[in-house]
Amino acid sequence: MSANATKNLLLVTAGFPYGESERSFLSIEFSHLCDQFNVSVLALCHNPQLLYPFEQNVPHEAYAFPPLRSAATLAMLPFLVQKIFRTELRGLSLSAATGATAYYLNALHTLPLLRRRVMERNIHIIYTYWCSEITLAALLLRRELPHLKVVTRFHGVDLYNERRHDGRQPFRTAIADGADRLIFPCNRARDYFLQHWGAQYAAKSVTAYLGCRSFPRIAAEDKPTVVLVSCSNLIPLKRVDRIIDALALLPKELSVSWHHIGDGAMRTILEARAQRTLAAKDNVSWQFHGAVPNHALPELYERLAPQLFLTATSTEGGVPVSIQEAASARIPSVGTDVGGVGELILHRSTGFLLTPDAPAQEIADAISAFCSLSLSQRTAMSEAAFHLWQTAFDAENNASAMCQLLDSL
Repeated sequence: MSANATKNLLLVTAGFPYGESERSFLSIEFSHLCDQFNVSVLALCHNPQLLYPFEQNVPHEAYAFPPLRSAATLAMLPFLVQKIFRTELRGLSLSAATGATAYYLNALHTLPLLRRRVMERNIHIIYTYWCSEITLAALLLRRELPHLKVVTRFHGVDLYNERRHDGRQPFRTAIADGADRLIFPCNRARDYFLQHWGAQYAAKSVTAYLGCRSFPRIAAEDKPTVVLVSCSNLIPLKRVDRIIDALALLPKELSVSWHHIGDGAMRTILEARAQRTLAAKDNVSWQFHGAVPNHALPELYERLAPQLFLTATSTEGGVPVSIQEAASARIPSVGTDVGGVGELILHRSTGFLLTPDAPAQEIADAISAFCSLSLSQRTAMSEAAFHLWQTAFDAENNASAMCQLLDSL
């Protein structure tokens, strides 16, 4: 907590500082927030375990929504006659209405806790790191406490309608009307919101890249075997299977070594696929490293010295931190044009930008195109990737800018 801080800020997270949740992309911004504000943290998570205690003296607590069929929920039912709720449900399908009802009830559940914390700690700003039920609760609370400022940040699961099973993000008009700032992880995300919820919110909508810390420099090289790296959860939407299939399509004269960092439900399936698909390929080697703590990634990158980063993801909320980390190490990337990926991968400048649903052959062609570059061309691409990271994706600079935005409210 800053000794000079004059404003009190409540940061609402999806788990930070408990476990590994958000730690890799929030810790730098959090440090800046603590330098400028008196910060408290409310984490939405079950079974919290504080693995990384704060160095700062920051009040923090975990909260979990009660079951929707609990007595606490039944006590909230009379509030369903309120105008904000009736307005939200107008014209919705049964599925979307059910989702909106659960969302509203969760917001109502949180309201008493939020009210207590705001009053106890004289909170000036509520900053929800995700646009969630707590964002709505904060705006409901502001009806009682008009001095409150409310800022929310969007990512992906809380932004895109197609990321919800009922096909609609609830209460976005109410949140957009009431919030002081709407923060987006990339320009494409901001454009999506304004397209779906109204251009009238443009003035309060801000693109603020998360950014990442700097990784050690990986020099461009011209070695017989090109080292490739990918880093993601092993889940269907990341489409790591397409990377495997692309490696199988590489010409025999091209020697590559692929390393995947990350774990997930599909690991056994994908390892079996790699064995089945690549075992006969003398020019391709591979290794699944499993989950690697973020603090250990720089050392692993230094040891592997990858020349090219790969992602075939089918969706992104913003610009993946994994691509940002690669760029900070001067590693160009091959990636699909989804979310904000195209704001960091500039085609044939900082890497190779693929079509959103790129088939394996397109990925293989991009890898081959990179491998055909001369050392001077690879070096130029590496430096371009680093320069763009340095200009727009340095977490220290971006965190400082975010603090200035909050302080200006």
